Amino acid sequence: MNKSLVISSLIILMSFLSIPVWCGEGRYVVEEDTGVPNKNLSEVKRCTKAFQAEDYPTAFSVCLKAAEKGDGPAQHIIGLMYFAKQDKVDAAFWLRKAAEQGVMEAQALLGAMYGSGDGVTQDNAESAIWARKAAEQGHAPTQFYLGVLYENGSGVKRDYSEAAAWYRKAADQGNADAQYNLGLLYYKGLGVKQDYVAAAIWFRKAAERGEADSQHALGRLYKDGKGVEQDYDKAVTWFQKAAEQGNAKAQLLLGASYEEGQGVKQNYVEAAKWYRKAAEQGNAKAQCYLGIAIYKGQGVKQDYTESASWFRKAAEQGNADAQLLLGVMFLRRPRSEAGLFRVGKVVPKGGRTGICACSVQPRTYVS
Repeated sequence: MNKSLVISSLIILMSFLSIPVWCGEGRYVVEEDTGVPNKNLSEVKRCTKAFQAEDYPTAFSVCLKAAEKGDGPAQHIIGLMYFAKQDKVDAAFWLRKAAEQGVMEAQALLGAMYGSGDGVTQDNAESAIWARKAAEQGHAPTQFYLGVLYENGSGVKRDYSEAAAWYRKAADQGNADAQYNLGLLYYKGLGVKQDYVAAAIWFRKAAERGEADSQHALGRLYKDGKGVEQDYDKAVTWFQKAAEQGNAKAQLLLGASYEEGQGVKQNYVEAAKWYRKAAEQGNAKAQCYLGIAIYKGQGVKQDYTESASWFRKAAEQGNADAQLLLGVMFLRRPRSEAGLFRVGKVVPKGGRTGICACSVQPRTYVS
């Protein structure tokens, strides 16, 4: 997992840490809900009531008084209000005070802020410290985030077993992203014994919650017969669900299913349509596939210029098949369309057994 995935995980965490989730049900109205000593309960009640009524001036005024007296929940709410106002420095100041008193959501957001460098100096190690505090209190999104940090070795020593442990805690609470990542670890045998059946179980849980990567991954398992009985029809069903959500890899595999007539009636027009959707998102294999379809006029209008354009896009991403095809087209570029068509022997009729194999292979995790 690379840095961009850590950042995306941070974004997911931040999306969970929204004001309505934290305060929308009056979390701070009852003292025992937080487990934090509260000597200014009446003020916090007034603050929360005003906040929920969107009377922010009153909420800020009342809560600030309680916060200055050391009330953790009030400090948290003040931090949130500063955060919403994009005053991240003051937000971090009050969130730290709340976090130090054990307010779980303040710990979670403070950890996220250290991860992103919002209002504080970016520090992955500090991010991991605060994330762990919230995770140990059962905050599922932060458990997922902490798992990502361990898997990536960001702010902590890389430890796949620890990553799996935190993913499982979040996954058991229904966190779809954690379910997917746990499935990946089982698929790859990282931190856990490789187990395709377990991978399929976790992918299914997330897929049924609408998580597109998991739908794609589960479809791939059905296509390959790993962890489940091979079933092309079910593979296509899951590819379709993910593809309709914009998952480029699922769009690629759905296109391949239509081209091959595997799990669905062969349809070159549909194949080209899904290849194009994936290609337009930058998927190199889809760009190669689409280039072949356009070159052959299979499901689309034949157009050698556009075909070469897609081969170039794929080639520039390092796709060896597209590089070779593009090179052949340049070396043999004809003086007429008829001459160019003779290069068609490069892409044999009836399949990709020639130099542009462009085979659909699993991605590093599950393709």
